[in-house]
Amino acid sequence: MKHFYTAILTVLMAMAGFNANAAWIVSGSGAILNGETWNHTSTVNVMTQQGDGSFKLVVENCILETGVTYQWLITDGQGGAWIKTGGNDMGDNFTINVTETAKYTVTYKFNGSLEAPVASADVVRTGDAGEVTHEYSIAGTPASIFGTEWDPTNTSTNMSKNSSGVYEWTSSEFSVSDADLEIKFKVVVDHAWGEAYPVSDYVLNAPVGGPYTLVITFDPNTKSVGADLKSGGVINHSYTVAGSWGEGDALSADDIFTTKWDPSQTANDMTLNSGGLYEFKKAFSAAAEGLIEFKVVQDHAWSTAWPAENYQVAVESAGSYELTVYFNNETGEVFGSIKTSGVNDLNADKAVAGVKYYNLLGVESAEPFQGVNVVVTTYADGSKQATKVVK
Repeated sequence: MKHFYTAILTVLMAMAGFNANAAWIVSGSGAILNGETWNHTSTVNVMTQQGDGSFKLVVENCILETGVTYQWLITDGQGGAWIKTGGNDMGDNFTINVTETAKYTVTYKFNGSLEAPVASADVVRTGDAGEVTHEYSIAGTPASIFGTEWDPTNTSTNMSKNSSGVYEWTSSEFSVSDADLEIKFKVVVDHAWGEAYPVSDYVLNAPVGGPYTLVITFDPNTKSVGADLKSGGVINHSYTVAGSWGEGDALSADDIFTTKWDPSQTANDMTLNSGGLYEFKKAFSAAAEGLIEFKVVQDHAWSTAWPAENYQVAVESAGSYELTVYFNNETGEVFGSIKTSGVNDLNADKAVAGVKYYNLLGVESAEPFQGVNVVVTTYADGSKQATKVVK
């Protein structure tokens, strides 16, 4: 479809530099456009032609909030031409952000030129906003959980505010049969797509079984979304490794993580081992030295991931290796190591600077615990390796 729009725009640009007959319309977030969210045929957001051939639209009494990015673009009202950053339909939407929650007047300007389009928005504070309230609801898939498919107007998924100021919504007692169920959703503000969180869909995977209870939470201050899938009182999450190969062309990120920094990549899902740790193993080849970076992601969404800083494992020379990642979901501890050919320790010939032992609760000790231990070895060059041992 974008190619179609581009073709139309090319034809228009071949015409006169200024199109005096175009009914240019500003489209975007409803808060900055008279409450009409992404309405490309709006009759109230039509720009008025000025004496110099340019166009303007003034929208008053816009209540804008800090921490929210409002988006907009200009269309010809028929979907044939889109004026965005870069002057064509392949650019990004324009954005508006404010540093104070207040009432504003937004003035949109467009020079009217299709050969060298220039658009802008002036934002002027005009008064206090007073108390700002919103409705938060869930839009997603499947309809068996949310009632409808990706419907922001669905009031049956309205969230309720709890005593901590966090909004909640619960879907109770549903089961999964035949095949694992992929659940996707966003938290929608005021039943319109102008503002929704997270930016990428929140994704959960429900294995065959149940009955399940799904609890979704949203913090309006931080805009963070959370979700718990409970079965028999136990919260079930998936854990996935997302990362990249950090240097040069010695190895493609696809060779280790299938796709670069992709939390939705199910090929990188971790499995629960007999020691109570989640585990991921991947054999790979490197043509030269480099750095592997990764995080462990919960439920295929960046809203929850460990550790805070990317975990790094250094590959010091060309060769065949196996990457192993362990994750303790009780403590959030992540451990990563590589071995040559999946057998020999890559760091076998390096001086050991120290060894620490961690139990499944993440408690550290200089001596091994009874039972399962994650052994973290620090070498003289600063590199680390983690292995699992049972005492």
